[in-house]
Amino acid sequence: MKKSKKNANGMGSIRKRSNGLWEGLYLAGIDPNTGKNVRRSVYGKTQAEVRRKLTAAISDIDSGSHLAPQNITVEEWLKVNTA
Repeated sequence: MKKSKKNANGMGSIRKRSNGLWEGLYLAGIDPNTGKNVRRSVYGKTQAEVRRKLTAAISDIDSGSHLAPQNITVEEWLKVNTA
């Protein structure tokens, strides 16, 4: 019987895209407004590069140091970060 090369739950997935790049997908959390999963991607030229980036992103989430991307203007950012 052939063993599957499946990642453990919560470890994301890696695939090769049609353009030759490798993509790693991971769950970044749950959107509080919709209740849907928030998925993020990391990209790289090699599978090993993507695996390193994916592991780093998941460990940041697990440790609580992950910062979710925000859609704010430069003016808003300056008001918050120059006070």
